[in-house]
Amino acid sequence: MVIIFTEKKRNKPHWSGWHNGEVDHIDTYFSVDGGEPLFLRGVVEGTKPNSNDQWEIESLKRQLINSNFKYVCFYCHAPIGDGRYAVDFLSCPEDGRGPLKLLEWVREHKLTFEPFSRFNYISSLKVWEFGGNLREYSSAFTYRIWDRGLAIKVKKQFNELPILARP
Repeated sequence: MVIIFTEKKRNKPHWSGWHNGEVDHIDTYFSVDGGEPLFLRGVVEGTKPNSNDQWEIESLKRQLINSNFKYVCFYCHAPIGDGRYAVDFLSCPEDGRGPLKLLEWVREHKLTFEPFSRFNYISSLKVWEFGGNLREYSSAFTYRIWDRGLAIKVKKQFNELPILARP
């Protein structure tokens, strides 16, 4: 298996109120065995660069490799074992646990998803995104899933679990 990670600067900078100036975006893509490059994550370069951006990208690359290019976790407050919890995408498990493990945990503890929790296909990125929060306590999560088989399983299990009714 040949994996290639590439970075690409977006065509033009744009104004960012957060950065109080114009910023450039650098997007990271990956391809497997000569396949089409797929978007992983973008970072901002500009007036206030984030010193952790490169470290964050490397963490996502490791997650992607360790999940056999099926998914990455951007944010999750789910159990990772030994009484510990993942608190953000940098501490999400890199040992093969992922969205199905989160759904199993939600089912076992009879938890409820907030109404804005979702499972969507983002056609422009060619990826499924599974994200939201749990009603019982703040347990936000976001996964990006590239593997169709995994996406089907996640969608089925997500649809079988309770979602708090919209007001």
